Amino acid sequence: MYISKLLLNRKSRRVLEELRSPYEMHRTLAKAFDYQSEKENGRILFRAEPGDEKYVTLLVQSATDPDWKKLTVSADYFYTRGGDPVRVKEFNPVFSEGVVYAFRLRANPTKREKATRKRVGILREDDLAEWLRRKGEACGFRILSFEIRKENLVTAKIKDGEFQHGGEFTSVLFQGTLKVNSVPLFSAAVINGVGTGKGFGFGLLSVARAGE
Repeated sequence: MYISKLLLNRKSRRVLEELRSPYEMHRTLAKAFDYQSEKENGRILFRAEPGDEKYVTLLVQSATDPDWKKLTVSADYFYTRGGDPVRVKEFNPVFSEGVVYAFRLRANPTKREKATRKRVGILREDDLAEWLRRKGEACGFRILSFEIRKENLVTAKIKDGEFQHGGEFTSVLFQGTLKVNSVPLFSAAVINGVGTGKGFGFGLLSVARAGE
């Protein structure tokens, strides 16, 4: 796998538009790869990090090596005043059972309503904590500590030819510490992401050994 760190210019009109509609950002990022289907070649996971007023730090995780020069973007898309706005490194982690990691995850927590069977966003903190615990069990880790930061709703606008459709996604940033219980399940969660809405900037599970 590969992790890319991109610095995007907050004054760029296109960057601002893509931050408001992350699926368009996903489409832009996909142009750095030589394939059309993520099902065949691995997911592209990404997350815009909170931070500087002048630029956005975008983390992108991919199964193959990206070529960011292929992006057809405006000259002001990248923030270049701080040096090279694009950094790529190979990422092949080896996890061990029982090891504690610090983690960060922007997720789209949802539940299915009994009456309508429709998926709706989870809003209550107790329910969000339970969602995170259940995801941990399914993904081979146990949550030790965590913080919850509710964010603005993410608007999804998807253009398909002459048609446009979309909706709104609940966005929650989780961070804390976890312990690995199952290496295969945990590795799969890191590779494939956690939860729904991965094409909209959700699901990237970033981890580092606690204390590093």
